Amino acid sequence: MRPAAPHCGGQPPTPPSTTHQFRFRKAYAALQESVPQCRADLGKLLKASGFDPDVVSNALLCVSELAANAVKHAQTPASGLPVRFVVHAVVVDHGPSLRLSVHDSASTRLPVFPKNGERPDFDKESGRGLAIVDALARRRGYEVPYDGAWKAVWCELLLT
Repeated sequence: MRPAAPHCGGQPPTPPSTTHQFRFRKAYAALQESVPQCRADLGKLLKASGFDPDVVSNALLCVSELAANAVKHAQTPASGLPVRFVVHAVVVDHGPSLRLSVHDSASTRLPVFPKNGERPDFDKESGRGLAIVDALARRRGYEVPYDGAWKAVWCELLLT
């Protein structure tokens, strides 16, 4: 059996840094009320860690959009286990950047980031979240392992 190497969309992923100490990882129930909770949890830690207020603001907006998508597209696993999403944040060396990723079980529903210069339809009720992430992020994309058990949608914000 071969390892679960990811299929990637967007820019190639970069492995997380081991030189910086900031790490955040927490699982949430795939419910709408979990999105503000994950935003509050991450915001508290980012602020306490001394991140620039603009980076904190952009990170919270991006994680809100990615988490909301995870909740919207969550799938009930055949195992009957509760549906959840996992938020992971870490500082990576190149840039340096804050890498945010949201993992969920909806691996058949891949994100569609806007193409260069493409603008979202502002008359629609939804569909602007990834355009916001695209506008704020230095890099963004997604990963899916060969077995398709999960997907991670990620973005990197340049630290100022």
